[in-house]
Amino acid sequence: MMKEQRQNSQIRNITARQVLDSRGNPTVEVEVTTGDGVFRAACPAETSSKLEAVSLRDGDRAWSGKSVSKAVANVASLVLHPLVGVSVQDQSQIDALLSEIDGTSRFELLGANVAFPVSAACCLAGAANARVPLWKFIAKAADTKKCSVPVPLVSVMQGGPSSQNTLPFNDLMIAPFGATAFFEAAKVANEMTIDIQKQLAMKGVTEEGGQVPKGLKNIEDYLEVINQTIHNSALEGKCGICIDCSSKNFVIKQKDSVNKYDLGYKKDVRNYYIGTELADYYVKLIQAYPILSLQDPFDAEEFETYAYFKKQLEKNNLKVQIFVDDMTQSQQDMIHNIAESKIVNGCLIKPNQAGTVTNAINAFKTATAAGWKALVHARYGDTADCFLSHFSVGVSSELIQVGGFQRSERTSKINELLRIEECGEVVYGCQDWVQQ
Repeated sequence: MMKEQRQNSQIRNITARQVLDSRGNPTVEVEVTTGDGVFRAACPAETSSKLEAVSLRDGDRAWSGKSVSKAVANVASLVLHPLVGVSVQDQSQIDALLSEIDGTSRFELLGANVAFPVSAACCLAGAANARVPLWKFIAKAADTKKCSVPVPLVSVMQGGPSSQNTLPFNDLMIAPFGATAFFEAAKVANEMTIDIQKQLAMKGVTEEGGQVPKGLKNIEDYLEVINQTIHNSALEGKCGICIDCSSKNFVIKQKDSVNKYDLGYKKDVRNYYIGTELADYYVKLIQAYPILSLQDPFDAEEFETYAYFKKQLEKNNLKVQIFVDDMTQSQQDMIHNIAESKIVNGCLIKPNQAGTVTNAINAFKTATAAGWKALVHARYGDTADCFLSHFSVGVSSELIQVGGFQRSERTSKINELLRIEECGEVVYGCQDWVQQ
């Protein structure tokens, strides 16, 4: 490295401001200044769960309690001085310093909504100083040998508690795994989305950019529309269905007996299952439709139900990816612990959930070392920031989920992946799914 380049790599200033995420809620944006310029990153937002790194909010009357002025102030009072003069070429050192400054396991002092955008902005600065694209800089930090552009899981129908239809699951997605390139995958997803729009009446677009179909009565009706669209597009064996079950929306916790799941919670008539019954129902759906993956199909504490489901899949010779998020929440230690139980074979990786870029890389590598697939995932309250696209390529994730194609904070990440693919240095696809 030349002397000037080395001098330019040192952090000169770090500032922060409050900006708005895609839901109109405050979040933190950070700018890191080096000799190479000013580098900016914003933190996506979502309600912090019990395991993930904690995002700080003020909790006062401003912005309905969601303002982040305390988190913004932490950048000047706690982060700036220890990081000034540190080289952005050493991502792990920067992230270790952030963890040391905070002193807690979940960034309860700084806030993950400070730690992550500082980490990401430094990563951007490091890439600029190294004169390489961001994904290559991340690949070096992750020791990735061969980078790939991931298969997009694209939302085509959304349900769950916030959608006014009968679909109990949070999201039905398509995955064009048989495409020859990411460009073709985006084209397929766009055309299928439009085809489904023509078939059904829609009730608007959700905060994840998916469409809300109405007029369908049961889960099979929704799946049949997607399945028929795949058939009409001559994409059998090249495109499959992925389901975000998000079972926390319909589980009824029981203190003294087994949990119940109500797939009819959005209807006048309830439809209760216990865990094993729900597992058997999922098996029937997988046998009937080209389903590639399920996310959080059961409550995070129902290990026995997950184990039963795995046995039923093996008994029926069904290959499907079972992703968990509520169990692991992008935490390296939780991924390691759950992987040892061998009850699932994948997890979601949400980088800001991990707290820093290094933590996210380590969480991803822990998952893949266990033989899992790691699905790089956006957040509900996202921003136009495209760091996630570069992260997915840098760690060579085979899969990414950013939402649907009808909100710009979602398509910004798709567009960035299109740009990355143009360099000609990355491959496309999830080869295991292609072989399946």
